[in-house]
Amino acid sequence: MASFQLTCEDRGLLTFSPFTNAFTLSTNECHIWLLNTNDNRLPLSHLIALLSPEEVAKANRFVFAEHRERYIIAHGLLRIILGKYAGLAPKAIQLGRTSNAKPVLVAGQGDYCFNLSHSADEVIVAVSQKEVGIDIEQIKMDFDWADIAQNYFCQEEISRLGQASAASVAGLFYQYWTRKEAFLKAISLGLIDDLQKINLSATHNRIWLNDDRLDAAIPTKWQILSGFIQNDYAISLAVPSDITPTRFHQAAALLS
Repeated sequence: MASFQLTCEDRGLLTFSPFTNAFTLSTNECHIWLLNTNDNRLPLSHLIALLSPEEVAKANRFVFAEHRERYIIAHGLLRIILGKYAGLAPKAIQLGRTSNAKPVLVAGQGDYCFNLSHSADEVIVAVSQKEVGIDIEQIKMDFDWADIAQNYFCQEEISRLGQASAASVAGLFYQYWTRKEAFLKAISLGLIDDLQKINLSATHNRIWLNDDRLDAAIPTKWQILSGFIQNDYAISLAVPSDITPTRFHQAAALLS
């Protein structure tokens, strides 16, 4: 049984600065890159040429062209960003997977951890030298959250949702959901069946997880930063407590 301490912070509306050539990453930093796929100016043929055969095959399995294009843009962007930090051409970036199927850079390409998430038109990438998880979800105001909350949220989270105003309840639901996803991605578990055990509704939280897949070396103290993009998307970032998310960048200039 592993015990984790998690400090959650709501940063409200997030601001992403215009691109600067900032690819130097200290050991206590985390950089976050945001792209609206409609801002891509590179031909899809250029981006798909950067992908691995497995990624190309997955892209080709999408039924709808819109979903296929978003996937290609997101994963092409990831390789461009990682190449900038590692000092390699995007095509040279080689990705492997941990025993829990979390994507990682193969040995010899730099000590960088990363995580990718996308929802509708938005793509977000986090890069650090320590474990990191990030999640973004489009906020759907007419979404029936109640059934999902009953199945996957703890009683305190459900209670807080019930007390929220009609105007804020959808955003709060997605904030809780992205917090769970970001943390579980950071510790290389992905979504688990008993999400009710992960209560991230308060500022300070302690949770216990019993999962054989957990790495014994995983940090036990974490911070989760949550925010919104123009009230249309919820974002959460999970990093060890000694990491400072210092730079929030717009990534469009990387694809122009």
